[in-house]
Amino acid sequence: MRKLILLLFVPALLTGLYGCMTAYPPRPRQLVDVPLRPHHHDVKVYLEGEKPESPNYYKVVALDVPITYGTFHDKLSAFKYQGQRLGLDAVLLMGATQAYAPGEYGPIPYGSVHAIGIKYRDSLYYVSEYLKRKDVYVHGPTGDTSLAYRANFSLMGEELPNPRYRADTLYRRYVQRYALDYLLNTTNGWAYMADGRGNIQQRTHYFRGIPEITCTFNYNEYENVSEVVITSEANYYQDYRRIKERVVFKYDQQLLVAEKLIYGPKKQLKFREEVSYYPSGRIRQTTLYALRKGWEQPLVTTLYHYHSFDDLPAITKGL
Repeated sequence: MRKLILLLFVPALLTGLYGCMTAYPPRPRQLVDVPLRPHHHDVKVYLEGEKPESPNYYKVVALDVPITYGTFHDKLSAFKYQGQRLGLDAVLLMGATQAYAPGEYGPIPYGSVHAIGIKYRDSLYYVSEYLKRKDVYVHGPTGDTSLAYRANFSLMGEELPNPRYRADTLYRRYVQRYALDYLLNTTNGWAYMADGRGNIQQRTHYFRGIPEITCTFNYNEYENVSEVVITSEANYYQDYRRIKERVVFKYDQQLLVAEKLIYGPKKQLKFREEVSYYPSGRIRQTTLYALRKGWEQPLVTTLYHYHSFDDLPAITKGL
């Protein structure tokens, strides 16, 4: 399970609330919700009036470059850089707006060259790696299981609210709390601190401007997360006590998480989680066991489901 950082918007209020913690930088608002991955491939720029070779593309995001920015070649290079940073396949130039403001030595031009960034549908092959749903089953005393919670996720990786379940469900306490994709990637309400190589060292979630959960990350020689220390701060609004837990990740020969060991405030081992995978390397199932005086009892089993091409939005035809 590799580390992954999604750079989504978090209010700048979080910046500075916790030492050197930093708000996640903003991204342009997408016109169509399809997942994008930054890359270093060539981004083709189509001049105004030109059409992409294939009509099966999404108009994803509006781009601008200041009209005063260098030469025409420099502007093209700037659009290509933006395209790589955002994960686009091509850029369609749409024209420019220009005006002049009075200056001490004559009129000063201002305005922008406008473009639309596009993403070909076929290049979204990785959509099958994005989580669509987690089905959480609770184990009964006789070995039976029943569905306790269903967590749904958008194509953008955001967990969607499920009004059918209460907020303080078993899912929140035993699944989400120890899930690396949540602790490391979720950005809404979180601020972070990273080292010089970009590894997240610490993340803090804020509730009404007050630190609620702080996660400290350690890494192994392969730069995979080896340990997370979770500190739940005392919270007046939600009646939380301060709790400190430690999650240790054990990897197999393919560098996939095989199990997690979860230690309580008194450093006792209280949970163990087994992880199984599809042949593709995606997580198939996790089972969390509660440890009771030397014996294990299955507590919850989570089944993972992923998005497919069928979940992508309809194609935008032409311009």
